[in-house]
Amino acid sequence: MKLNKILAGIISGVIAAASMATSASAYISVPASPASLLTVNNQSWSKMINSSYDIDYSELAQIQAAFTLTDPAAYEAEKASGFYADGETAFGDFAGNLAFGSSAEWIPFNFSGIADTAGDASNASISSLGGGSYVMTGNISSDKAAAITGRCSVTFAEWGNTSDKYELTLNYVSLIDKSGNVMLEYDGSGNAVVEPAVIVTTTTEAPVETTTTTEATTTTPATTTTTTTKTKTTTTTTTTEATTTPEETTAEAEETEETTTAETTTTTTTTTTTAEETTAAEVTTTTTAAATTTAAVEQAVASDADNFASRNSQLLIFAIAAVVIIIAVIIAFVLISLKKKR
Repeated sequence: MKLNKILAGIISGVIAAASMATSASAYISVPASPASLLTVNNQSWSKMINSSYDIDYSELAQIQAAFTLTDPAAYEAEKASGFYADGETAFGDFAGNLAFGSSAEWIPFNFSGIADTAGDASNASISSLGGGSYVMTGNISSDKAAAITGRCSVTFAEWGNTSDKYELTLNYVSLIDKSGNVMLEYDGSGNAVVEPAVIVTTTTEAPVETTTTTEATTTTPATTTTTTTKTKTTTTTTTTEATTTPEETTAEAEETEETTTAETTTTTTTTTTTAEETTAAEVTTTTTAAATTTAAVEQAVASDADNFASRNSQLLIFAIAAVVIIIAVIIAFVLISLKKKR
């Protein structure tokens, strides 16, 4: 166990030392505000390309980087002396690569020094623009471009020169197509300067099933029920006529029936209509009163007048007869009284 811990400590120390040595062996300017998807330190600048870009990498022909040496005079002096500024450490020229690709196809272009150089399939070409500015280009073959798929990134790395007197500042990185047009370009902070079109995502919705429901409407013919109710009203008028006899006065009742008949007709109409689950009921009540005939009344009035005159004549005759009878009776009583006295 102790031996394993000791070995683990030694390995960790070696890795840490190597990391420190590596980080101190190259100098690339680190931007103050790196853009998203940019990973950068003093040894490597790496930008992952946005996956939403509509790029046909089979049309890619070149990758290009432009950079500037911050102090060309110091660089030339150290290079000429063969030592760094401390006068003891051997001079090491710039070395690294410019690379592009994905996990499916990674294409690096190496460089050693920053003097004008003609490139090839594995090495980048370098052109000096003067004043410490340079352009580095890697030519990508058609077969390698066609093999590029998936998420891609572009990288500029340097691990050769360790001087603390100057740095390489990356100005831009470009992807160029076969026609010489810039497909995509980033500045030194990783911001897109030239962008391709963005992939238009078309969302296809599942077909919507349309169900057409036809509702059958049943209409029940209207049913009309008519109920007629006749009401007959009979009015009877009784007239009592008094008759007087010689012995007593007898009330003779003469009944005269007067009948008035009125017919009331009630008609009830019920209409029921069923259409689309709708029921309507209509009730109509009609009351018809029969006309009253006035001729019969007038005849009855006339008859009563005649009867009244007739009765007056009869009463007068009865009264005279009664008076005669009464007188006769009185005379009879008087005669009977006289006979008894005798």
